Amino acid sequence: KEIIKYSKKTVVEIDMRGFTDNSPFFPAGRILWKDVKRVYTVPVKKDKYVYIEIKDPEKFWQKITPLKRKILKLDFKFGITPVRVNCTFSEKDKDYVFKEMLASYVYWKEKTDYII
Repeated sequence: KEIIKYSKKTVVEIDMRGFTDNSPFFPAGRILWKDVKRVYTVPVKKDKYVYIEIKDPEKFWQKITPLKRKILKLDFKFGITPVRVNCTFSEKDKDYVFKEMLASYVYWKEKTDYII
């Protein structure tokens, strides 16, 4: 289990079943790896986000507040996934968070690919 903090507040907690995003500005909350399509970053120097594309955006829209939904749906129309971990205030940089999340996601995916 990897816990990445900002000061004493946990920004993102990563485990083998998924992650919990508590980052500032629209945290996604708990997301399970089974609901994830891909984990990626954007090669822009000042970008401080790890992006998570989810399989069923409608499921995500249902669990967030109407105001948050309205704002994130605007981004979604421009191709920006609503689930993204803000690493701006993290004790670790975006690349570290990305590598930890990707490794955990790949591990989960490999384990579940063997289940019949």
